Amino acid sequence: MLLVVSFLNEFLVPRYGDDLSLSVVDPVPEDKTFRTQEMQAAVGNMPLLTQNEASHTYLDSCAC
Repeated sequence: MLLVVSFLNEFLVPRYGDDLSLSVVDPVPEDKTFRTQEMQAAVGNMPLLTQNEASHTYLDSCAC
């Protein structure tokens, strides 16, 4: 998909305007379990947020 979009951006899109470009959204859903494991491995056992920081970040912005 990226190759096709790159080709179209280079040869077709300029015919319609210099301020235009095509992009794609990856149709494959993100593997959230893998992403979580990857992030945990990157930080080890170091907490990124304290409990207070997390509650302010996530609970205060929640529309509960």
